[in-house]
Amino acid sequence: MTGCEKMLTWCGSSSSLATHLSDAHGITKEIAMKHDEEELKNPPESSIKPYKHSKQESLTQNVIGFVIGIEITLKNQLVQVKYISLTLDAWSLPAHLSYLDVTAHWITSDFEPNEVLLSIKELPYPHGATEIQEHLIN
Repeated sequence: MTGCEKMLTWCGSSSSLATHLSDAHGITKEIAMKHDEEELKNPPESSIKPYKHSKQESLTQNVIGFVIGIEITLKNQLVQVKYISLTLDAWSLPAHLSYLDVTAHWITSDFEPNEVLLSIKELPYPHGATEIQEHLIN
């Protein structure tokens, strides 16, 4: 309330506040409820914000932007690299799902080691050399 400088202590109940509002300012629960109902019936235009898009769409756009930014940064780094080593790693989860990942490794001109995971995909059974080759090409 404008001009009201009453300080109340809170001990787990709002009854002190309700008593103060009623006695000092003439505000009761009924008046507050009526005021809320009127606002809900006629909301001010400035409080109505237009629908933009869902959080999922926003998250997707943010992730896409993030990935594109990383891709550009990675390309700029790799342009300056003379040699790149690729490693393949096949591994399985206890649930008998197998995966194949491809990782790039390089050393910068300042002799800083770097690596980046380029791909990780489920590797269908069987896991022979021919199947791995086909999996990498596709």
